[in-house]
Amino acid sequence: AEPASWRDAFDAFKTSLCKELEKGLETLEKDLGAAIEQLDVRVSSVETKQEEHSNGLRRAAAEINIFRSEVAFCREEVNRLERQTRRCNFRVVGLAGKSPEEDCASLVRSQILSKFPSITNVVEIEKCYREGRGQPNKPAHIVVRVASHEHKVDIMKQRRNALKDCPFFIVDDLTKRDLAEKRRWASQAKSLWDSGVKLRFYSGRWRGSLGEIYYFGPNP
Repeated sequence: AEPASWRDAFDAFKTSLCKELEKGLETLEKDLGAAIEQLDVRVSSVETKQEEHSNGLRRAAAEINIFRSEVAFCREEVNRLERQTRRCNFRVVGLAGKSPEEDCASLVRSQILSKFPSITNVVEIEKCYREGRGQPNKPAHIVVRVASHEHKVDIMKQRRNALKDCPFFIVDDLTKRDLAEKRRWASQAKSLWDSGVKLRFYSGRWRGSLGEIYYFGPNP
């Protein structure tokens, strides 16, 4: 058997070691708990900031959508106002001039309006000019503004028959935006015309016989 002094010393050592380990574990648990609490605080702070950032992004996206809607509305209004200023206008395409000092109004009266006997003597030309310089085989368009919208409508309705044998023709004086919309569906409109569905383009849209908007794609 081991001497009592050795056993007592060993037991005392074990007791002391256990107490130190327990103390170390307690300290470790406290430190770990404090670290976890700090980590929770940091995570909560990060989550709060992330939520604030997400809310900020959502608000910014909503404001951008509102801004886009306002810009689209303003563009449409500007186009509508420009369309209104061209309400009594039409363009003559393919009519060559006879001299550099030509009188466009006289040229239009003699070469164009003379083809419309029912209104020749009553149409009043307010403005008439060539737009651009044109090309050797492609005369610049002549923009014509008449005093009466009713006379402009009569001219547009009769133009096909009145100018069917002429090397020039008449088109509406469209805004850039409306012209793009007309060209966008021109081929489909022609196919429909050939099949018996008569569409006309005015007020910025292709329309049916009753003035209703014709939708080439799904009705929005």
